Amino acid sequence: MSLAPSGISPNAASLPLLAYQPTTEFVLPSPRIIDFGRPEQASRWDEFVRAHPRGYATDLSGWRLLYRELFGLRAASFAVMDGGAIVGVASAYFIASPFFGRLLVTSPYFGYGGLVADDPAVRAALIRAMQQTGIARRAHFIEWRLSAPLAPPYRQHNHFREFRLALDADADTIFKNTLRSNVRQNIRKARRHPLEFRLSRDPNHAWKLVSRTIRDLGTPYHSRHFFELLLKYFPDDVSFSEVHHQGRVVAAGVLLQFQNTLLTPYIGSLANMRHTNANYKQYWGIIQHCIHRGITRFELGRSPKGSTHEHFKLKWGAEPIDVAYSVKTISGRRRYRTVTEASALERRATRVWAKLPLSLTRTLGHYLYRYLP
Repeated sequence: MSLAPSGISPNAASLPLLAYQPTTEFVLPSPRIIDFGRPEQASRWDEFVRAHPRGYATDLSGWRLLYRELFGLRAASFAVMDGGAIVGVASAYFIASPFFGRLLVTSPYFGYGGLVADDPAVRAALIRAMQQTGIARRAHFIEWRLSAPLAPPYRQHNHFREFRLALDADADTIFKNTLRSNVRQNIRKARRHPLEFRLSRDPNHAWKLVSRTIRDLGTPYHSRHFFELLLKYFPDDVSFSEVHHQGRVVAAGVLLQFQNTLLTPYIGSLANMRHTNANYKQYWGIIQHCIHRGITRFELGRSPKGSTHEHFKLKWGAEPIDVAYSVKTISGRRRYRTVTEASALERRATRVWAKLPLSLTRTLGHYLYRYLP
């Protein structure tokens, strides 16, 4: 089924991105459907997102191509033009999940994003186009994961927070004035062990460690192919952190740079090596790397409110940022819920998953994770 909503030409994707020509009296043009398979359209989109102060890493075109190759997901993506310039973009993925219903959702799997526009009229046009797409695809819900909520009739669900650490000083100042005493103490303890922090372009160690730690939490995870695609679609932006202990990787993560920010969407350490404080070694190594590179913000990823992960990130002096999941029901009587609202059966499945052989969860995880946005 075409992603083109009613009221927008089904052939709009074949139109050149610069087709709109302004009249003497400005009239807001209809959003254009964007085809990221056409390099010139993807390039213009990314230029706009990278230059916009409220653009975000998940807004880049590479994610649409990555998830299409990885999961077969299709994105509905729109741009509003003013002459030769993009003035607003919106993009969302259609995911038919047996657990959460038929979703049209921005920024699945981590983070937030999906709507970048300054002018209220442009934003409204993009939201309308996405709503029409949701109707055409018979979605149960449209879910915008943004840094600010949408107005009614959208309902707000604030179950997650992002965490942002400002790096506007040298490492010694941040160590003394920003980190809590418990963090400083654990960083010092880590120095007593033979730990070595490294950055790598090889995804193998990071995937093995992160897939293990997420399995231990009882959650399916991406296949190794996802990590390979990160390098394919973001060759200049992605690297991997590693902490080695006597020849063994005991902590690792994915690092993604966007504008002046470094993000860690996926990161972990081995539970049986926590006594070495390898997780503290890793976070402090990433902070030092950011300062050395002139990166002024470190985003530690999202966590459910009240979780132990949230507590850990707050200890680093990170500022909590509420992420608004603005949701509108389009069709059906299905109740909307997030991954934090697990049923008794799902909680039982989580406990079982954590005990399954790692080789089995790595094989099956890919097929389940696509339905857990």
